[in-house]
Amino acid sequence: MSHGYRPGDGVDLHEPPEHCGTPMTLYRGSRSAFELVCGHCNAEIRTDEDGVVIR
Repeated sequence: MSHGYRPGDGVDLHEPPEHCGTPMTLYRGSRSAFELVCGHCNAEIRTDEDGVVIR
């Protein structure tokens, strides 16, 4: 599902973006620095340690 972010966009990791009306959950990723995941649907954002979207 689309989350509106593209590679190279910045995400505030201290105040995660909302999806489905609630903030996304921040996890430490294995292939990326962080993963932001929506608990209500299949939306995720992967970022580097600076919050730059990589996928």
